[in-house]
Amino acid sequence: MDESIVNDRIWDFVERYITDDVAKLGLSGGRKYGLDDEEMRFALAQIEARQRLNRKLSRMTSRRGVIFPQRLSWEQCSSETTAAYKFREIAKLAGGHFDCGVDLTGGLGIDAMAMAENCKRVDYVEMNEELCRAAEVNFHIMGYDNIVIHNMTAEAFVDKCIRDGRIFDLIYLDPARRSVKGEKVYRLEDCSPNVRIMRDSLKKIGDLVMVKMSPIISVSDCRVSDNGGLQKVWCIGTDGECKEVVTIEYLKTNMIECDSLKIKCVEIDKNGEITEFEFTDSEEKKLPWNVLGLEGLKNMNWIYEPSPVVMKTGGWRNIAKQYGAKMIGMNAHLYASDGEIMDFPGRRFQIAKVLEFNRRDVAKLFAEIGWKANITVRNFKMSVEEIRKKFGVRDGGEKYLFFCSDDEGNKIVILC
Repeated sequence: MDESIVNDRIWDFVERYITDDVAKLGLSGGRKYGLDDEEMRFALAQIEARQRLNRKLSRMTSRRGVIFPQRLSWEQCSSETTAAYKFREIAKLAGGHFDCGVDLTGGLGIDAMAMAENCKRVDYVEMNEELCRAAEVNFHIMGYDNIVIHNMTAEAFVDKCIRDGRIFDLIYLDPARRSVKGEKVYRLEDCSPNVRIMRDSLKKIGDLVMVKMSPIISVSDCRVSDNGGLQKVWCIGTDGECKEVVTIEYLKTNMIECDSLKIKCVEIDKNGEITEFEFTDSEEKKLPWNVLGLEGLKNMNWIYEPSPVVMKTGGWRNIAKQYGAKMIGMNAHLYASDGEIMDFPGRRFQIAKVLEFNRRDVAKLFAEIGWKANITVRNFKMSVEEIRKKFGVRDGGEKYLFFCSDDEGNKIVILC
């Protein structure tokens, strides 16, 4: 990005052709539209970014002049919705707002702007000069005058703060999840910067650290340190998919509230409505396994499939307790009930038939429903593809079939 090429001709072009096919526009060449080659490349990149990010970053994509730099910064950035939730919620720990916070992995600046809504001053730290230049433009356009930009590595900034005696109310990191070879990684020690290595340095500039991790990381693997400081884990999802795993950790043991980890599932729908499911890991371990098995399932009328975000938390027994459902089996991760549970966090289906798996009866069942169904497998000896191939079943239709196993080893088929 070169600021000298950013002009009204480019933004007029972006606004006029915002819904057009970028590839076709590129074939036409810039001269047709009064743009040179460099201006055209920049303009096409801005159109493509706005088309791809329109839902994720609707506030930014709707503003003339906002610059979206390199594509890699789009892939990992938080959505405006998830960023706003994170910093609004963590601000409650400080009575509604923080005096000063730092985003040590600035990137596109989405998290820094959300933090700035709840902080008097935010320091944005980013090693990439292009991202810093874009952030300077974007923060001004978006109306954030309380963000200070630092073009340096997170490690260098922390060292400088230690020398200067600066202390932050909140430290935030979203480490890059790419290896030096460009491969995707997710373990904390493989990400950059390595938060675990930085832990002792971070302790010298603040007590509270929030880390955004890969959505595929397990809750058991997301501790920054082993001193018991991890207090909260939030699994945040939109559009039925887990988008972020966020940890809130105290770096000094005298700040620790309790020795029980609070885990929260947060789902934000397209209308901004928020559903939360929260429990502690100690409570989860104490609860009994309330399982039905094949015979108990035959007396149930409804089956429930937890959402991916709820599945991420691992609070299997708490789900049953809080929503009044029963598990089919400990490893099936499906629930059932006699009466309908309207607010269960996930999909629900009315049971039409329950049977024990055998080839003859299942073939007969498929014949009755026209050899077409939506199939889900949970703790079952066959994959969806194997079931379809074995019985010649097509995907789709109005019927749903769940194949699972109970704790006695019974293979169960549920028609909904």
